[in-house]
Amino acid sequence: MRRSNLIILLLTALCFVACGKTNKNEAEVTLSLFGIIVQGNSQDEVIGKLIEQTDDFDYYDEERTGIRRLLFCGVPFGITFKSEETNEGTTITNITLITSHQSKADFEAIKSGISKRLGNPDIENYEFGTDEIDGRFYGRCAWYKDKCEATLRHLHSEEGGLVVLFESLNIK
Repeated sequence: MRRSNLIILLLTALCFVACGKTNKNEAEVTLSLFGIIVQGNSQDEVIGKLIEQTDDFDYYDEERTGIRRLLFCGVPFGITFKSEETNEGTTITNITLITSHQSKADFEAIKSGISKRLGNPDIENYEFGTDEIDGRFYGRCAWYKDKCEATLRHLHSEEGGLVVLFESLNIK
């Protein structure tokens, strides 16, 4: 009798442990950028959360749906993003912002906006020093943090410009 009770108790305990692990892995996938959960029913909703819950992002002109452009730290950007569809809706995992602006003032405004959220950059490189050349600024900053990685750099093209890459790493 003791032996069968012990076996039943062990099987019950194993069932609870296994069930707990399965639910935890499936249900808790949460990504955040600047402390904002980047999940919603649509990409517009997720971008809307970033805009409404931070001072760094803003709508570009009257774009409120089908958002393809926005302001980040006062600089207009085109936006592309990588997303995943889950049971909870759309989850944005990577955001790429591209602008034709490449002045030192724009670079510094963007760097300052990211730094106030993620701290000082882990890497700073300036190809031609810290001055503009022919109205363009050539630099790269990177932040490698636990919850989010960010890179700000100039574009290597004739037209020039800046690109900001965000990758959300906060996976629970």
